Formats: sequence, structure tokens, C-alpha cells
Amino acid sequence: MDKQNQQNEGTYDEVDRYIALKLGEDEQYSNPLDFWKKKDNQLGFPSLFQLAKRYFAIPCSSSAVERQFSAA
Repeated sequence: MDKQNQQNEGTYDEVDRYIALKLGEDEQYSNPLDFWKKKDNQLGFPSLFQLAKRYFAIPCSSSAVERQFSAA
């Protein structure tokens, strides 16, 4: 098995473990940022943590949409 396949398998395993946590049933993690702030979760799910950092770093803004509609 080459390195890419091993990496993909590890990522699939990581996703499976994350889904198995059933976080929707735990009110402690109703805010996803609280889950990712814990070091154990960052280390336990390194690929998902990197994805979460990129996803949650996107600033909330509607200015781009407003500019698109006001340009007409």
C-alpha cells in the first residue's frame, strides 16, 4: 500500500471515529468551537482539526453580496 492510500485510510478512520462520538447528543459540545478548543480533540483528529481551522476562520460578512447587487 503506498503512502497516499495509507493517508486516505487514516483520514477515513478519523472521520469514522468522529462520527461515532455522537456529539449531537452531548450538550457540552453544542458549540463546535468548544469541541475543537480541547487539545485532546485536536490531537485525536488532526486532519479534521486542520479542516475545522480553515472552515471556522472564514469571517462572517455580507458585504461581498451587497456589493454584487449594488453594482447594477
